[in-house]
Amino acid sequence: MLKTPRLLWVVGLAMVLIALFPTASFAANKDIKATINGKQLYFDVNPQSIDGRIFVPMRGIFEALGAEIKWDGETQTVTGLKGETTVKLTINQKQAYINGKTVTLDAPATIAKGSTLVPVRFIAESLGADVKWDALTSTVIILQGEVTASDYYYFLYNSKSVSAGDIMAIKSYIGKFRSTNNIMLDVTEEKDAVNIYQRLQSDSTKQSGKLLGIQIFGASEDVPAFNYLSKTATIFPDRSMSRFDLVLNGERFLTDYFYSSFKNDTAQLKKEISPYAVFDEKTVKIDFEPQWKVVRLPLSKGEIEGYLKRFDEYTTKRNAQKSIPVVNFSSPTYGIIPGTPEDGEDFRDPNDERRLLYQKDDYSYVLQRLDKEFNILKNYRLYGNQQGDIKVKTNVSGDYTKDNVAKENGTGIVDFFFNGAGNFTKTKFKVVERGDEAPSIGSDSSEKIMTSETVNKVLSKNYYTMIMMQSEDAKNLSNKSLVHEMMANGKAISIIAGSNKILPGGLNNIASLEDMKPTLYYFTYNFYKNQSEGLNRTDSYLNASKAFVTELLNHQDLKWDPNFEFGITNLASLHNLGVIEYKN
Repeated sequence: MLKTPRLLWVVGLAMVLIALFPTASFAANKDIKATINGKQLYFDVNPQSIDGRIFVPMRGIFEALGAEIKWDGETQTVTGLKGETTVKLTINQKQAYINGKTVTLDAPATIAKGSTLVPVRFIAESLGADVKWDALTSTVIILQGEVTASDYYYFLYNSKSVSAGDIMAIKSYIGKFRSTNNIMLDVTEEKDAVNIYQRLQSDSTKQSGKLLGIQIFGASEDVPAFNYLSKTATIFPDRSMSRFDLVLNGERFLTDYFYSSFKNDTAQLKKEISPYAVFDEKTVKIDFEPQWKVVRLPLSKGEIEGYLKRFDEYTTKRNAQKSIPVVNFSSPTYGIIPGTPEDGEDFRDPNDERRLLYQKDDYSYVLQRLDKEFNILKNYRLYGNQQGDIKVKTNVSGDYTKDNVAKENGTGIVDFFFNGAGNFTKTKFKVVERGDEAPSIGSDSSEKIMTSETVNKVLSKNYYTMIMMQSEDAKNLSNKSLVHEMMANGKAISIIAGSNKILPGGLNNIASLEDMKPTLYYFTYNFYKNQSEGLNRTDSYLNASKAFVTELLNHQDLKWDPNFEFGITNLASLHNLGVIEYKN
């Protein structure tokens, strides 16, 4: 009989303690969160409960509240400036100052886990914000000024495929997006990309602003991608068969492309998506126009933290470097064949099958046009393959060799552009005769000058970005791809590469800009044009994709053009790999 009253007394005391010290009681069992006007804040160190008060990293909270921050390491004093308000406090001192007036703190700023932590209520209220505590969710709620609808980003990750260090690095990265609502979603329980898509579709209906982009942390083994089949109709140059007469079986590969729009029905995304099914058979209804940017960092557990540290270092160095050159290493599939018309002549007649044989130096010629004709590339250099019968003749600075790649990487940050028949390959094409007909491309021998084992030894000096118009360098967005090795263990920061084969449509690289529109060259033109106008890589990539898909869908009637569907597959295959840039 005596046990019951004692039990009631203990429970009663516990309830009193909860009422008096809600912060301490809940913080022990739940992660503490902080929001400003409904937007969750992310810090490189989690908010801490110390003596019944909530502390947060000093830089994160000052910057989230719109204040400039100054740190004096000698005196261990932090100063926050916002408008006419100056807030100053020193580590381990209870005296703080607001516009020179002394204020006594309940608990002083401190250093924990290598991070300077400050009392969130004091900082927020000093800068004119209201602060509330939600004990049920262990959330510090900060209200500052008028609450308006915020544009937002999704940040997807798999909690089973990241380390504790990765998570802290991701939160620190997200915290740099200060003007948007940033939604971090753990997709561990979602079995495939369609399920993730459904969850994002549903959640987006609850948001009041505009979705700006989706950042994916993890390879496709960690955060799933969509299935795609490169099954397409084809056409022969002499029109002996119509584009509907032959259907290629194609290859299956993985793509993030459909994360870029919520206009599609998930029932359609579960079908066998291919250009042939969408545009010829019309058994699948898919909207291909991207609405926002989608970027994947194809790294796995323990690799993300290191990359994000390198990304911050790269961002600082890139901002300090006056000019970022575009350096092209080109190993073309075709070129000017010996014995054919001289450079400068071209064949614009779509019925003239010689166009297949007499084209220019593939992408090297396109980039030269961006440099000289369109005045887009201000700092451009070309290294072209000088091996075999078909050599790059377009004003080369040197041959496509390991030594030249390493030399350019040693000059500073460079935006590389690699194109060829395979991964970092220089291909020695041979010209053969076809009886009484014109010369043709025959057998070839290929030498891979950089592999997964050697690429980070060659590109070891400086950070770099890259476009790889080659073959499956980011195959299936896997953690076993060449791109993964370059980003996990090397100095690659942002790579545009294919999860499947890339077919640029080289027949139109000598054409007018208007005639190039149904080819991947038009995407490249728009990408660099956007960059020349001051946009970052991610926004340039999105705008170039929009322009390219618009032109592709407007040119479905081009019977003579080699399958505009290859362009659709290129869109699905190409990916922007890395992370979305934040504003400093």
